[in-house]
Amino acid sequence: MSQHQETAFGDELRRLMAERQISLRALAKLVNYDVGYLSKVRNGHKPTSREFAERLDKVLRAGGALAASVPRRPGAVPGSADVPPGSADLVPGWLSAGGAFVPAMRGLACPQPSPVLRATAADVAVMRRMLVAFTASERQFGGGSVRPHAVDYLRRVVAPRLRAGAGDDVFRDLCAVAVEFSLRVSSMQLDAGDSAASRGFLGSALPVAEQAGSPAMVAWVLARIGELDMGEGDAERALAYTSGAASMAGRASPRARSFILAKHALALSMTGDKAQTLRVLGQAQDSYGKAGGCEPAWMSFYGVEHLQHDQGRCLNNLGMGDGAVRAARESMLARRLARQRAFSLAVQAIGHVLGKDKAVDNACGIGHELTAVTAQLDSGRLKHALAEVLDALLPYRDTAMVRELAETVRPVLGRAP
Repeated sequence: MSQHQETAFGDELRRLMAERQISLRALAKLVNYDVGYLSKVRNGHKPTSREFAERLDKVLRAGGALAASVPRRPGAVPGSADVPPGSADLVPGWLSAGGAFVPAMRGLACPQPSPVLRATAADVAVMRRMLVAFTASERQFGGGSVRPHAVDYLRRVVAPRLRAGAGDDVFRDLCAVAVEFSLRVSSMQLDAGDSAASRGFLGSALPVAEQAGSPAMVAWVLARIGELDMGEGDAERALAYTSGAASMAGRASPRARSFILAKHALALSMTGDKAQTLRVLGQAQDSYGKAGGCEPAWMSFYGVEHLQHDQGRCLNNLGMGDGAVRAARESMLARRLARQRAFSLAVQAIGHVLGKDKAVDNACGIGHELTAVTAQLDSGRLKHALAEVLDALLPYRDTAMVRELAETVRPVLGRAP
């Protein structure tokens, strides 16, 4: 953006804020962004991105006026997510150029890499082992601490080899590893509380998945983008992405198809459509039952416990708390790591509140257990799950047990419950 455009954007943002009677601090909280950066944008001292402007449009109900005033980045892939300038993290975008991929790095200076030889099958095998290690660390300790290392590996090792190219079979495997790395780092960005960077990594993964020639992988990325929209409460957008993913799932292997359909069911459950949600959940379970040995390598990170967890989330969205508790308990049977079990604990706690017996005491007991785990781990996503438990308990906030839980949670979330 030019200086004139930055000033005009800031003036329009200021006008809308005054019209909606919303403060700078309140707006920063709503868009989940640093108040200092937002202040510089409003004062015309910082440029912004289309993606960030769209978030402001949504919160301020500006009808797209702010986003329309932001020129698209030169060379941007249509439909890919922009990232607000000044981000402290690296966000790669994979741009097609002459049949090879050129990483467009934003947020950090990217030094000119030394020439890299074409990737081999052995290179891809090493990258996949690194991905397994990063995934294990994230699941054990949270993504906040391991995130810089995963980002750096994606930048310095994976990206140059994508640019260098490889033979057809190796290149497809290389693309698959690059996509899964981007999805993993996207998850880590959520743990760090940066949903904009998380969306940037998801958007960057799409063209790589397309180049891999795998409709199932493309569908999985779309489903994960839809899941991010669910977390931000945008059911309409989430349903659009997961519907597209589900329409492509017929060409996926049974196990991959089951996980794609489960995300679609989750989006449907946000609309309250019970019949459609249960139908698609049934399809996901049937598909998983048909899974054999011929599954893509990128599905190795997801087991039946993830499917059961998503089922529990769906049932809670539909107000079917008793079923959600059962699904979460089944999920926990296969989960050994504290962080993974904690997500299922959150589903259980909410299920108890929504169940027929309104077992608030059980929910509070689980809430204390969840709080203890969350306090020990570096996971913004886990804090979000804990906050959802408190939200479910709001109707009972005047009871002693809920007040006690709220006080215990306060220092962990860093805010008033």
